[in-house]
Amino acid sequence: MPQDYGVMASAMIVMSFATLLSDVGVGKAVVQIETLTPKHISSAFSFSVFVGVGASLLVYLLSTYISNFFSMPELDLVLEVLSISFLIRGLSVISEALIVREMHFKSLAIRDVLSYLGGYGVVGCMLAYLNYGVWALVAAHVSTELIRSVWLIIQKPHDKSLRFELVPLKALLVYGGGSSLASFFNTVASKVDQVIIGRYMSSETLGLYNRSAQLMTMPASIFGTVISKVLFPAFSILQADKEKLSAAHFKGVYLTALLVAPASVVLYVFSQELIFILLGHDWEGAVPLFEILAIGIYFRLGYKINGEFARAVGKVYKLSYVQFKFAFFVFCGCFWGKAYGVEGVAYGLLAALILHYIFMTRLGLSVTGLGFGKFLLSHVPGIVISLCVYFSLSLVKLVFSDLNIGEVATFLVGSIVSVIVWFLCVFLLSKNQLGYPIVWFFYLMFKKSKV
Repeated sequence: MPQDYGVMASAMIVMSFATLLSDVGVGKAVVQIETLTPKHISSAFSFSVFVGVGASLLVYLLSTYISNFFSMPELDLVLEVLSISFLIRGLSVISEALIVREMHFKSLAIRDVLSYLGGYGVVGCMLAYLNYGVWALVAAHVSTELIRSVWLIIQKPHDKSLRFELVPLKALLVYGGGSSLASFFNTVASKVDQVIIGRYMSSETLGLYNRSAQLMTMPASIFGTVISKVLFPAFSILQADKEKLSAAHFKGVYLTALLVAPASVVLYVFSQELIFILLGHDWEGAVPLFEILAIGIYFRLGYKINGEFARAVGKVYKLSYVQFKFAFFVFCGCFWGKAYGVEGVAYGLLAALILHYIFMTRLGLSVTGLGFGKFLLSHVPGIVISLCVYFSLSLVKLVFSDLNIGEVATFLVGSIVSVIVWFLCVFLLSKNQLGYPIVWFFYLMFKKSKV
């Protein structure tokens, strides 16, 4: 029910901030540092475990005060149980970083599938079926963290002796501190809208907003994980070659616009059908929120691309400053928007995303040397295809609304039409010079499949 999701959403706001403490950027520093020694690994592991324990205790001790802030008494015990997640995660931070550094992404993909299926697919669904309410979500989260950590530790064993070496730890924390600062401000920006709703509106309203935001960010999270886990180590290798970095930036933005912009159009046009299919007709209040948030998907992913380039070349403190401005924009936009209800908060977030995209683009162009004209040119195919998809789907929805064949059939037909239109446009674009990154992309996919 929306109220249960509202309580869990409030808990996950707290968990998001405390999760930053369980890493403090040490994991990303292990990926980014050029020469990694056993002393770096043992010091990073010891530090991660120590901070994980501290984060668990902090959340446990502050749970009562946090529940009072949100005016949700049931949140107290929920946070106390969830606090164990930080200790579990702290044990596997370095194993995950080493896997990312070695670019063994298949292991991470298997980890994600197994942990999600075991945590939410088995434990969560079983307890939800037995009417455990919010505790089904709590148990699913803890189970997911446990499965993912066990998998990582088994896949990438390393020295787990608890000892600190100040010199190698300091080298990691110099980079990790800036990276954590950027992540902190990004987390503030991603959660402050829900903090405002949870503080000034009901848990049911927060539940509606949270589910809309989760559905909207699902494709963004999947694509963003690929950017962070795959492109970050690849960009780190190219950090000394400005020409290759600039070319990679152009292709990255080009393909992001080509794939994500049309996808956001599909989500926007079929927002009502998706909400009814995935959540049911009881969640009708989430439809207008989903429409607003769907518009921001490209801007959310677009700034991630630019951010990873800045992170890869070590500009983490400049990145932190831009993320600070983003957090400020989101707070101002959402705080102003709350006077117009939950939809006003959603519009405030959208405005902040667009502003952040502009500032992050400036940072990305400055570190890669890509010209602004080329940057704009990289968006043309994605914009053209998005317009074609929008008009095609609008026609489909107009025709099928009169036939009254149901949400599932309407969405399936629309999805098929959007795929056909996308491939047709890609084929036509690949015939001219502007479409050469499309040819490059499919060449890489074919080459990889042959291997």
